[in-house]
Amino acid sequence: MTKRYLYLTALFMLLSCSAFAQQYENKSKNSRQGGQDEMDLMMNQFLGFTKKDLLMTWGMPAAVVPDGEGGEIVKFEDVKSAVVRGGRMTTTHTYLWFFDKEGKAYYWKYDMVWSPG
Repeated sequence: MTKRYLYLTALFMLLSCSAFAQQYENKSKNSRQGGQDEMDLMMNQFLGFTKKDLLMTWGMPAAVVPDGEGGEIVKFEDVKSAVVRGGRMTTTHTYLWFFDKEGKAYYWKYDMVWSPG
């Protein structure tokens, strides 16, 4: 009787974890697809802004480097960690802003990297 109870409990726990993992994957997949339009809208609103205006809104950048043509590239990073499926995942969001010689934003690039740990 005890072995049967343990077997059923273990089976129930595995099925519960599997259902949670599937729900998490579906939510992540949907947010990535729909999130691109939101990202474009949010980032595009800053095109034409001066570097000073962007810094007033976004705060201190991780790095500022010359682009080799008289402008600058401003890098912002946002690092987040979470426990996912029993392990820790770290997500690094990198936002690059490209400024022309006059100091106006003309291009942006976004990248996200997931890594264990």
